[in-house]
Amino acid sequence: ILDRYVAEIDPEKLSNSAITGMLRELDPYSQHISDNDSHRLDAITKGEYGGVGMHLGRMNDSLIVISPMDGTPAFRQGIHAGDRIVKIDSVWTKKLDLNEAARLVRGKKGTLLKLLIWREGEPELLTFELERELIKVPDVSYSGLLEDRTGYVKLSNFSKFSAEDLEKAIRKLNKVHLNGLIIDLRGNPGGLLSAAL
Repeated sequence: ILDRYVAEIDPEKLSNSAITGMLRELDPYSQHISDNDSHRLDAITKGEYGGVGMHLGRMNDSLIVISPMDGTPAFRQGIHAGDRIVKIDSVWTKKLDLNEAARLVRGKKGTLLKLLIWREGEPELLTFELERELIKVPDVSYSGLLEDRTGYVKLSNFSKFSAEDLEKAIRKLNKVHLNGLIIDLRGNPGGLLSAAL
């Protein structure tokens, strides 16, 4: 095609179109992760990524902070749940989709990120400058007893360490000789197929 097609073709665009076509034939959970999304691959395979530690969401036309993660740069700098991110570095967020916003917020450890935030009750927009750190994503976000001998484990995603973390949580709970165990997968976005198996 590159040698003989009637018009000039962009090889990268053609390759991406071929990949998109192949993915349509697979299950909805198979994804192509490009170089621009390498932070997603790190989060899935290593359970960690470079960032500032906050969960993002969209509400109407606003990019909002769902919650900062304890002990992270976002938490230490005083970013609150409900804060609306107006600008990420030089990019306005009004029409930014969630994946693109996450890509802009994440980055190499030690690099700086500037956020412009609107907060309820504040007369002016707030500016935050944060240094990205290595953020560890726990696969088991909670484990405990629901009743005397019923264990509950929330498995938040499937990364390289999921099986190990799940086993540790169950062994710890089973010290009381469990009668039952609930493994909660609600909201789990998936991850590595080998880890899920």
